[in-house]
Amino acid sequence: MLALSNKKIIGFDLCEVAPASDNEWDANVGARLLYKLCIYSQYNSKRQLDR
Repeated sequence: MLALSNKKIIGFDLCEVAPASDNEWDANVGARLLYKLCIYSQYNSKRQLDR
């Protein structure tokens, strides 16, 4: 896992994700990915402060 690798997450970018007019699949996957990136970033920041 990235947070356990002693590397610091300094930022992330989520682009090219937009819902299609007939399908919400891309938007759903993009929202889940953004949520996970936020959680990983927060967890990583907390680990950096605990050191």
